[in-house]
Amino acid sequence: MKNKENACREEDEKLKNKLKRKIVRVCRIMLKENLNINPFGNVSCRLGKRILITPSGMSYEKMRAKDVVEIDLEGKSYGGKPSSEYRMHIEIYKAREDVKAIIHAHPKYATAFAVSRVGIPVFLEEIAEVVGSSIEVSKYALPGSKELARIAAEALRNKNATLLANHGVVCVGDSLEEALDILRILERSAEIYILAKIIGNPYVLDDKNVKKLREMYLKYKSDVNENV
Repeated sequence: MKNKENACREEDEKLKNKLKRKIVRVCRIMLKENLNINPFGNVSCRLGKRILITPSGMSYEKMRAKDVVEIDLEGKSYGGKPSSEYRMHIEIYKAREDVKAIIHAHPKYATAFAVSRVGIPVFLEEIAEVVGSSIEVSKYALPGSKELARIAAEALRNKNATLLANHGVVCVGDSLEEALDILRILERSAEIYILAKIIGNPYVLDDKNVKKLREMYLKYKSDVNENV
């Protein structure tokens, strides 16, 4: 019995360390792809009834897997100081059981929409497929506050990305990889929309096609997961 318990404990520890390394890798990718700037933004993933989240104020270049902080859904830390936005991550996880990973970042083009308080409509197939709807601007609240946590969780109740007024963006997914892909698509879409507005008037996809594209994407995703 003890051997079995020890084996389970070892497996749990291996998974935890693997996810911590993934969080660090995602943080580095965001810097490399100009999706964020040091030391802003934060990344987390769900681990059972606990959360692994980036530490407070640490440079992504200096961050190591051992620096990633483990907290529970009440905010209790099990070593280290979590990101100041830990409340926002907790509230999103509580509101969305399907969400396994969260990225909060300050990408240049998407943040331009956030500070202008202008949403991004569904004018690209990628937005329809991956996000599933327009990307709206949620109300302003001070960073790290309980109010911002509540606002972000509410904004993400039925979608995978939101713009935080005068702040940045939040993207969620069923894995760190998916959350990162949504962030990439959000930033690319914001840039394309700005360019399209310079050229003329971007056409927005109608609701019927948006729904169809979303259904096609979810089926494709399900088929891929089944074959993995």
